[in-house]
Amino acid sequence: MNVFSKITLKSLLQNKTRTTVTIIGVMLSAALICAVTTSVSSLNKFALDNMVYENGDWHGAALETDLRTVRLIEESREVLKAQSAQIIGYSPLENYANSSKPYLYIIGADDGFQDMMPVHIIKGAYPKTSDELLLPEHLMTNGGITYSLGEKLTLSIGDRRRDGQSLGQRTQYIVYDEETGAELGGDEDFTAREIREYTVVGYYERPDFERYQAPGYTAITLMDENPSNTGSYYVYFKMKSAGDIYSFMENNGLGYETNDNVLMFSGVSTHDNFYSVLFSLAAIVTVLIIFGSVSLIYNAFSISISERTRQFGLLSSVGATKKQLRGSVFFEAFAVSVIGIPLGILVGVAGIGVTLFLIGDKFMDLGAFSIPMRIAVTPAAILAAAAVAALTVIISAWIPSKRATRITAIEAIRQNADISVIAKKVKTSSLVYRLFGLPGMLAQKYYKRSRKKYRATVLSLFMSVVLFVSASAFTGNLTESVKGSFSTKGYDLIYASELTAQQKSSADELFSLISGAKAVKEAAMVSETGFYAPIEPEYLSEAVLALMEDNDIQIPLNVCFVDDASYLRFLKENRLDSTLYMDSYEPLAVGVDGVQFLDYENDRIMNLNIIGTERFDIDISIENENGNSKTKNLKAGTVITDKPFFITSNAALTLLYPYSALEAVTEGYYSGLTTSFPITSGDHKTCFESLRMILTENDYETYPLYDYAENAEQNRNIITIINVFAYGFIVLISLIAAANVFNTVSTNIILRRRDFAMLKSVGMTQNGFRKMMNFECLLYGTRALLFGLPVAAVIAYLINRSINLGYELRFNLPWLSIAISVLSVFAVVFASMIYSMRRIRKENPIDAMKNENL
Repeated sequence: MNVFSKITLKSLLQNKTRTTVTIIGVMLSAALICAVTTSVSSLNKFALDNMVYENGDWHGAALETDLRTVRLIEESREVLKAQSAQIIGYSPLENYANSSKPYLYIIGADDGFQDMMPVHIIKGAYPKTSDELLLPEHLMTNGGITYSLGEKLTLSIGDRRRDGQSLGQRTQYIVYDEETGAELGGDEDFTAREIREYTVVGYYERPDFERYQAPGYTAITLMDENPSNTGSYYVYFKMKSAGDIYSFMENNGLGYETNDNVLMFSGVSTHDNFYSVLFSLAAIVTVLIIFGSVSLIYNAFSISISERTRQFGLLSSVGATKKQLRGSVFFEAFAVSVIGIPLGILVGVAGIGVTLFLIGDKFMDLGAFSIPMRIAVTPAAILAAAAVAALTVIISAWIPSKRATRITAIEAIRQNADISVIAKKVKTSSLVYRLFGLPGMLAQKYYKRSRKKYRATVLSLFMSVVLFVSASAFTGNLTESVKGSFSTKGYDLIYASELTAQQKSSADELFSLISGAKAVKEAAMVSETGFYAPIEPEYLSEAVLALMEDNDIQIPLNVCFVDDASYLRFLKENRLDSTLYMDSYEPLAVGVDGVQFLDYENDRIMNLNIIGTERFDIDISIENENGNSKTKNLKAGTVITDKPFFITSNAALTLLYPYSALEAVTEGYYSGLTTSFPITSGDHKTCFESLRMILTENDYETYPLYDYAENAEQNRNIITIINVFAYGFIVLISLIAAANVFNTVSTNIILRRRDFAMLKSVGMTQNGFRKMMNFECLLYGTRALLFGLPVAAVIAYLINRSINLGYELRFNLPWLSIAISVLSVFAVVFASMIYSMRRIRKENPIDAMKNENL
């Protein structure tokens, strides 16, 4: 270690507070960068794990091949491991529900097949011998055939043939006419080859390696002890290096049966869109972090250079070169990085680890994922974080290092660059003198004579305000747009039956069954139909009129009839007169407004109210079963925007009637009215299972039952994930800003010890110093807010305009974030001032004036 490095270390140790705060700033910056790189590696691992779970842990495959090819692959030095399965054959099924899958397809797997392939057992066990059989779950759910565990099966096993050609799983059973597309049936023959007996030992999830058009349900047993040399086989293999898969397949004439999803997330794919998007997003976020960190950490080194200016002048006067002085600055950067970057990486890893531990399960709801997202720390992620963090510190130190070498020795010793004394008289505000007296006037004069020392502080505060408010605005706008675009509904589940309005008794019976299911809070019976109907412009809102090009206006309209009990509760909740709206002879509708639609011209989602008046009427054309139509005038006595839970559409204006008014409104012309049953529940999963069981027991189809709350839960998880990561970013950026503001303010005060000592020696009291510091705090805060808040507001507006390109969102300033930033600015500045003044309060004025380390 040379003498310059020793001097630098001594300077760092003498200024422990500044050094500590600088290290904290570097640490937080490294933590943010590490959080980004670790998030990328964790997301990639999450995707890879789920693709392996769904598709299997293999890179390439040879399907329906011979035993020689299997052995060739197994013995290859390029292959890490290979698993094979013997094709035993097809067995015809009886009483099957799916006409396109009339067979059981039996394969005999080797011992490690389950470890490599997506064989996920639901109940029972994996076969241990070649006379045990594992059946796929969709044989029950799709084929309608159920076997009990332990049940003995005697199967006739053979081959499918068409025109003398042997057929496999790639050739579907149903043949379609090439010209008309009409179904021609299964034009094939089955030839029995042998009889085998099996014991059913378990069921497993529908395998990904079975094509949806395959004619057989894939059942798994163990491979025969002496497999046939003339038989057909599957072999799946994993390369030692995934990047060699394509050349290996080509060199061995194996075609291109590759596991593309697993290869893509292993970094090997002919399609690199995923990594392009992932790395682009990571790069954007990293650049933002570097920008914020550099602009803030720079201040710490700038202050250090100001403090050591005289020291550099003395070193330069005794022969130190510019290169040596620059090296001293970079050694200081190295010293704080050696401590700050490793600590930051640890904090970043720990932060992401805890975050993913708490919300990792929510990623499973973003799609059909089976494995939660957990932290994946890779050497590449750590090295990338360390390199970027080091680059951030180097950039932060580079500009101050240039300043250190640019000034002459005499200028450095005299510190001419730090205080610019203006030849003319420095004017101060009379208002400042009246409010703060002589101390305030002195503070203002000091500011005008030494703007550079204040500029770093104001810049730090400015950046912190802009980053905090802008990030909050981005998060708030993004959250609102996500919430709105998901178009939430008031119900949790819905059963969309095929019953028509004429089948009232059947609908009543079904409604009674649904209402009695477990965990049902409320249920309603709704018969509705939709129209595009003309309406007079006088009833329309200004927003709708602005979108219309002529007066020939047709609006989307739903006419909805609700069971009387639900309708009566709805009227009471909205304080509407039941005698007026429950009249079965002269019915008056309640209009429910507020629609969401896609503006195709501008390609964005919009929300607006169609009606601009308290009442309206509209003509609709209705039909009966014979196709005859008539025009009916419908009147709405009021319009509300607070939608009841049983409203099923957000895309149309709705006219609500009680079910008892059906005949009076339609007059028998109710063609097109279909009945559905919206349901609210405190436990949607229990309710769904209970309803499914009730529907099955009473011979109703279950496919019209939809668990909307499950989808809404997934949407809420997306919002939670956005909020957690966004606010985590905001907090860390704010901490970096706070640390550097504290560093800047406290160091600036400490550098003025000689000035304060002179003022104290001529009689300035502690109260005078307090007034002086209070004014400076106001000066720092108001200057930062004066510039920061308008810039932040402009950025917030631009963010809102950007999101409005895809979703109509009203612009609102993030007032809470603005209030927090205002309070935080003054809190940080005052805290820094109080800390600094306490440090120098007890100093002897004579010692302070003699101190040369200023």
